[in-house]
Amino acid sequence: AALVAAGLAPRPPARTSGGALGDLARLAPVLRGQSARRYIAGYAVHCWELFGVRAWMVAFLVFAAARTPGHPMPWAAATVAAAINLLGPPASILGNEAAARAGRLRYVSVVMAASVVAASLVGFTSAWSWTAALAGLTVYFVIVMADSAALTAGVVAAAPPEARGATMAVYSVAGFGAAFVAPLVFGATLDAIGGAAPRAWGAAFASLAVPTAVALALGTLARAGKKGTGAIFQQ
Repeated sequence: AALVAAGLAPRPPARTSGGALGDLARLAPVLRGQSARRYIAGYAVHCWELFGVRAWMVAFLVFAAARTPGHPMPWAAATVAAAINLLGPPASILGNEAAARAGRLRYVSVVMAASVVAASLVGFTSAWSWTAALAGLTVYFVIVMADSAALTAGVVAAAPPEARGATMAVYSVAGFGAAFVAPLVFGATLDAIGGAAPRAWGAAFASLAVPTAVALALGTLARAGKKGTGAIFQQ
């Protein structure tokens, strides 16, 4: 609030007509914009991974610790998970700085490819020890968070000024809609494979990577441009 008050000139809100139907009609141009669609799709798969891993990290650490009774965790699993989450903001901020230099979509594509690899491996680390599981989980979480701010900055830059509110509305619904479903799919996968086994956790974490892998394969995020950086990369 202080930054807005100090840095933005007062401006009266634009008046619109048409009620709820008119507001819904303003969403259509957002979905037609290719650049904004890329970021919206990117945020959906990002939130799928982020909220899936957040929901299950405590249970995963407890499971890994139970498999190595001779080397118990020195802290409660919830405390460890809280510490991991504190790494999220710096990873997000530094990731956005890197994206501004490398090109946002190119950077996001690389980070999401790395998260696919990490998600496919991290669940299996519980077969080794709780320290291996902790290390794998921490690395995966940092990778997932590394493109968070880059996606949001990118969608704001890609949206026309008169449609930024509508763009953020679609962006948020896509992201948090995916965030609601992901932990359920994770749990269903865990149960379907057997639950109390590293391979079940491996499959459950891999379920977080599936939407991202599909998005990358379809080129939704990975269209870096055959001639170098496109216009979106200079935004």
